[in-house]
Amino acid sequence: MTAAVRTRGIDLGRYPARPRPGTLGGMNDPKSYDGLSSFVFMLGVYAGVVPFVSKLFGWEPDGPKRLLIVAGRLPSPAWWLVSLLAVVVAFALLCWIDSAKKRRFPGS
Repeated sequence: MTAAVRTRGIDLGRYPARPRPGTLGGMNDPKSYDGLSSFVFMLGVYAGVVPFVSKLFGWEPDGPKRLLIVAGRLPSPAWWLVSLLAVVVAFALLCWIDSAKKRRFPGS
């Protein structure tokens, strides 16, 4: 190997210099995509699904969780639209993150 390819014991030929087009920059590990997906999923559940369940059973969320449930404080026709929009946006983001992960790491 030449000195340009191998620097300080790290084989730079294994890593691309830049992310491929259409992928998220700075995401060099498949686990980072999984962590971002988990965050988006939990935020979608709290912002979209929890208001439906809490209205159905008459629950009032307490503590810091109530700050995530913005739709619970809206009037009747608007809360379910906001909750549904949160679920749709979370689903679209999850699909986008998954496709970016598959483009960046084709084998995983």
